[in-house]
Amino acid sequence: MFSPKAGVRYEISEDTQVFTNYSQSFEPPSFAELSGGQLLSLVRDQSSHTIEVGSRGKLPALHTEWDVSYYHAWVKNEMLSVVATSGSNPLGTINAGNTIHQGIELGLTHHFLDDHLTVRQAYLWNDFHFDNDIKFKNNQLAGVPEHFYRASAVYNWDQGFYLGSNVEWSPSKYAVDHANTLFADGYAIFGVKAGYNIKKYGLDLFVEGKNLADKHYAASTGVVMDAGGKDTSQFWPGDGTTVYGGIQWRM
Repeated sequence: MFSPKAGVRYEISEDTQVFTNYSQSFEPPSFAELSGGQLLSLVRDQSSHTIEVGSRGKLPALHTEWDVSYYHAWVKNEMLSVVATSGSNPLGTINAGNTIHQGIELGLTHHFLDDHLTVRQAYLWNDFHFDNDIKFKNNQLAGVPEHFYRASAVYNWDQGFYLGSNVEWSPSKYAVDHANTLFADGYAIFGVKAGYNIKKYGLDLFVEGKNLADKHYAASTGVVMDAGGKDTSQFWPGDGTTVYGGIQWRM
């Protein structure tokens, strides 16, 4: 199958560039997708057309770096893996009609205090939905949070010690079923990390605490066709308050 790709990049300056890409993709069903249900599934090939535009660069005067892109994909016969509403029986893989995948990927890095303090931020906007489907109209595709944000701030001492905090935030609820009758709640969790970096030997000794507020949340979910607005066992809980320690060695 012909899957062309083309891209153009333009350097506005030594520190700034913009780009655009176009690609086609073709994906035949795997053996698991043909036989993953109770019966043999008749699954068609999935194909798509995707465009992407974006920019990356840095502003030395503001000690800031960025990487941002917007993408839009027209998907035909998207392969969806689903289970029965009860969560006990897999229905295998089915084809949707036409679907749209569009979103924004944004990354920002800031350096402060003579590069001792580094703040990193990442944001995703995911708008994945059916495109005038006979059954699901323009509903959101299940199992994908629409918004997701992650950030960290780390202070590094010249002696090799460092201390930082981080946050992970999914601000809005998202659908668990394609009929959009059951939703997972948004959540926010935070943690801290401290360590000592011995650059001469490539060693990093660290201790990290995650979800320090012991937030109860669904880290991810399964996907069902239509839950009918009723609760079902499709929510996979995230870890509670957890503390890790370790050693990293880079050659």
